[in-house]
Amino acid sequence: LKRAIFAIGSTRVVLVDQLKAACLGADISFDGPDGVALASIGAGVSEFGILAASELVYHHSVRVGGDQMNWAIQGYLRRQWNLGIGERTAEKLKLSFGGAEIMPGDESHSLTVAGRDLLNGVPKKSSINRRVVREAISEIVQTITDGFATALEMVPPELAGAILSKGIILVGGGAELPNIDAVISRRLRLPVRIAPSPSLSVIRGMG
Repeated sequence: LKRAIFAIGSTRVVLVDQLKAACLGADISFDGPDGVALASIGAGVSEFGILAASELVYHHSVRVGGDQMNWAIQGYLRRQWNLGIGERTAEKLKLSFGGAEIMPGDESHSLTVAGRDLLNGVPKKSSINRRVVREAISEIVQTITDGFATALEMVPPELAGAILSKGIILVGGGAELPNIDAVISRRLRLPVRIAPSPSLSVIRGMG
């Protein structure tokens, strides 16, 4: 990676851990000894870490994120609706109707998408409601929350105070999924708050 960056003309390269960058970008201080707990839901990986004394002192990750939600939507519509859609359409459905849990009235909100009828191979338009999208990604949401729960179980006792006193800060594009903070909070039995502009925190922290 460094060689590639030098090749385009850079004269100095500093590699920054993604969770540290997210803290910096969200203006979260982690230079004290007590530390801060951070959870990040990115495109292809979800991470949990504790940062203290300006360093990442604990880290756990699962290879699941927003991309897998898109694939789950594609797979669900393929299996249940015999409808083939592209990843861009799946992304559109996720951004429009995605959510961490099914809510009353989800069936009343629909979006028409174009795809391919897998039974006869012809183009087809279908009206997909919000409940369908949230059902499609529910297993991915579960995997992410279970991953964070596993991470908590392995946190060294001396670092537990950072979580108990301050809760968990959520960053990454997946943090913008409606109700994801509430679902994680219930699963972990800890307070969870979303950082300002969570999808931009890493980019800002690396600037």
